[in-house]
Amino acid sequence: MEEQNYWVDISRRRLSRRQVLKGAARVGLGVVGISILGCAVPVTTTTGGTLRMAQKSMTGQDPPNPMSGYDKYQTINMYQGLLSQDAKGNLVPALALSYEVPEPTVVVWKLRKGVKFHDGTDFNAQAVKVNADRLLNPESKMRRRSRLTTSAKSADVIDDYTVKYNLVPPGAASIFSLASVVDLGMVSPTAMKENKNDFRQRGVGTGPFEFHEWVLDNRVAIKKFVNYWDKGRPYLDQVISRVVPDQTVANTMLKAGELDLLPELEPKDVAVLKTDPNLEVQLAVATSRMELMLDHREGPFKNKALRQALAYAIDKESIAKGVFMGQNPVAQGFFAPSLWVHNPNIRGYPYDLAKAKEKLKEGGAPDGFSFTVILGTERATDMMMAEAMKEMLAKAGIKLELMVVEQAQVSSFWSTKGKVPPHARISESGSGTIDPHQIMESNMHPAWGSQPQARIAEASDKALEAMLVKANATYDREERKKLYWEIEKKVVEDVYSALEIVFSVGRVAYRKKLKGFVPSFDVDVTYFGDAWLQK
Repeated sequence: MEEQNYWVDISRRRLSRRQVLKGAARVGLGVVGISILGCAVPVTTTTGGTLRMAQKSMTGQDPPNPMSGYDKYQTINMYQGLLSQDAKGNLVPALALSYEVPEPTVVVWKLRKGVKFHDGTDFNAQAVKVNADRLLNPESKMRRRSRLTTSAKSADVIDDYTVKYNLVPPGAASIFSLASVVDLGMVSPTAMKENKNDFRQRGVGTGPFEFHEWVLDNRVAIKKFVNYWDKGRPYLDQVISRVVPDQTVANTMLKAGELDLLPELEPKDVAVLKTDPNLEVQLAVATSRMELMLDHREGPFKNKALRQALAYAIDKESIAKGVFMGQNPVAQGFFAPSLWVHNPNIRGYPYDLAKAKEKLKEGGAPDGFSFTVILGTERATDMMMAEAMKEMLAKAGIKLELMVVEQAQVSSFWSTKGKVPPHARISESGSGTIDPHQIMESNMHPAWGSQPQARIAEASDKALEAMLVKANATYDREERKKLYWEIEKKVVEDVYSALEIVFSVGRVAYRKKLKGFVPSFDVDVTYFGDAWLQK
């Protein structure tokens, strides 16, 4: 294949980091092997100082077992995977120097030498195996477990710095899962044993920052790891993240200089904060989507025609303009414009009230139907979306009832169904990955998903499942693209698991003295290993 020749060529030459990243961007995850080099050093930096930021909540520091998206503000800085990603989602150096796929069901990793965990434990092939075994253990209750069990069946130590993963089934998406800090950030084997009772609040990794302090519901602090393998980094002494659930309060603190960074803004905040001469405001389209997830297990959305009626009755353009201030592009399909698998020609359902009513008749509900949407209290835009959809759907005779609960309760209600079963859920899906298989898997395949209780498409479509398996089995990017375009077309036409509304946008504001910081393509991830504070 072209990719094979390309990566063999890379392994024989010494390339700059920019050239490696260009190659990674060209082939995406459709690779057979990659040789990874070190990172470039900024021309001028200032060492020292404390970066102050805010987040809405904090729940833990164990990468394979996140309790919320906010965990990643710390874990992305405390832990590393075998590979990492840059701000555009390209694979870049981390704990592996290279990998190869000698056969479709085997990935062999060559590891970086001289790396220590924060507690002094050596990072080596045995540590990788311990981490893999931890998730592969059938008794594991960790939320990321299924990501690994649907990627690999075992890990073998070849020598001190070579480890082999045995895949099940073969698949290009496995490369990302096996190497990502999000799915398999390397945890100290010593800490696993010694810190069993408080490990979630006292994590130990190999990243540029180590645990320093945790004050429940108040703040969490991470500090510079002085023995970090990438000498000279990080530049900051410390990062303190305060819990500030109220967005208005957080905005005020940023403008007053009490915070240096606010990683998640509401759409309405962008214009106001842009007027402050001391602040930088950046927006970037992420890989995730804001969507209405639909339950196929019971209720009206078992009926395809009623799902299509819903799709015709919701004016996504109006939601994009009214709720998201025109900042978020309408999601016609699953794959964001920033991804190599994006199909610019796909078109979802347009707003068409007459066709919505036709589909209601076809589905046996000419007078409409009622359904319940569950949503959390965390994002103001979720409630705004729900209210806008409620008004739109009423014109077609469809009654939307809201079930509002605390954010932490959404998954449990969705799982158990309770006495009042929700039929749909407002959610942000697909963040944290650049691989099309992982973007779709938690909704598309009843056997997959990092959170089984959050799976939606329980109705089995054997043809669709076969298409997904085939698309994941090939390592050729262009062939993968064709197959995922077919899958995307089918799930959009059938409104198979969700109605996509808009693509997510990361909105970040920070004080201009913060340098070397590149907002991530993933709205949940903020990396500070290259950042410094100008004095």
